[in-house]
Amino acid sequence: MDAHLFVGENYVGVDSSSTLHLGQVSAHPFVKYTLKPTKLYEVQLHTGSLDAQALFNSFPQGLFESLEGMKVAGKLKYDATFQLDSSLPDSVKFDSGLTSEGFQILQMGRTDFASINQPFVYTPYEKGKPVRNIIVGPANPDYTPIDQISPDLRNALLTSEDYNFFTHKGFNEKAFRVSIATNFKEKSFKRGASTISMQLVKNVFLSRNKTLSRKVEEILIVWLIENQHIVPKERMYEVYLNIIEWGRNIYGIGEAARYYFAKSPADLDLGESIFLAFVVPRPKSALNWFVPDGTLQVRNVRGYFKLIGRIMARRGLTTPDSGAYGFYGVRLREGLRRQVTPLDSSFQGDSLLIDPADTDVEEEGGTGIGNFFRRLFKGNKSDEKRTDDESTTVQPERRTSPDALPNDPVPADTVKTRKQLRQERREQKRREKEAKKAMEDNNP
Repeated sequence: MDAHLFVGENYVGVDSSSTLHLGQVSAHPFVKYTLKPTKLYEVQLHTGSLDAQALFNSFPQGLFESLEGMKVAGKLKYDATFQLDSSLPDSVKFDSGLTSEGFQILQMGRTDFASINQPFVYTPYEKGKPVRNIIVGPANPDYTPIDQISPDLRNALLTSEDYNFFTHKGFNEKAFRVSIATNFKEKSFKRGASTISMQLVKNVFLSRNKTLSRKVEEILIVWLIENQHIVPKERMYEVYLNIIEWGRNIYGIGEAARYYFAKSPADLDLGESIFLAFVVPRPKSALNWFVPDGTLQVRNVRGYFKLIGRIMARRGLTTPDSGAYGFYGVRLREGLRRQVTPLDSSFQGDSLLIDPADTDVEEEGGTGIGNFFRRLFKGNKSDEKRTDDESTTVQPERRTSPDALPNDPVPADTVKTRKQLRQERREQKRREKEAKKAMEDNNP
């Protein structure tokens, strides 16, 4: 990098006349950090029109393994702008775009991204180890084509995870801005902005290494698939519904519908569909939301049903309901009742609300995205409170044992004063309000 620095009484930065070199290509960065009267962060990165093959050749060998050997033609140009005023984090500005001119893929690299257009074998991982092989195609009796999946399930999950999936090109910049603002205010990585496209790419094509380079590779692959129309949107969503985790060793909507409700995916009603959307970010704890008679516990869950149901009704996807959009009709199949699954937040399919795969703290000295943001914002993991997908309320922070139910009383280490209890209630209400606003911002 040929850097031209500037320093003032209350600011320091890198001038846009600086040049960042990467192999055969270059870019012009601008960075400015203003200390007062409020802290202001400004970053820009612009390139001229780049030879696309020169750009791909410039990636360090081994950095983006799936792209190695790819042959492309045409031009590419990248522009990004970021500005954050610490006193007005909700007004954060973020725009990022890769513009193509005559770009096309001549030859796939190490990974053929079109392979998921045909039946393939998917291998989910748990803690770095393969769980089992799953055939994503008709040879698997649990595989379900998208037109045989209940519209309520398809709409509920889109509403919860990525409502604009069928219209965006892989990324939701508004969700990115909300994520940045939320994480800055919380001083930790609380909220993600991964679209269904990004979740699918991460799970099917990439390793489980939680690094910044893996995230960049994910973004590049999503851009290629979406902008080159390598995989149709309907196929992407169909594969997504057939591979995501819905419980302990429960993968895909076919297994999930049978496991929880003894139904086929086509027969799922609205309440069952909203419940399955609710547990996507926390699949291993799904049974913990039921009580022994097979009904759902009211606390934490009913508010989510009302929120998702209202959004769906506003868009004409379901009938307005003065109740709770099927909440009271959900019944766990009898063979599963009274079973309790320990809470476990490990999940490789994240959402616009949270990206748990990227918030995990790596081994000592790790370089995960979560670690990066914690260091940047000086967050402390011990101070974090885990929310139930930013929906309505905060989950209990501690339980007496791994098998305790979510509504079990939480023992206190010390006796709290009335003032402390009032402060906690006010803080919880604030979080609920922000979560509801964030959900509605993502689902205009």
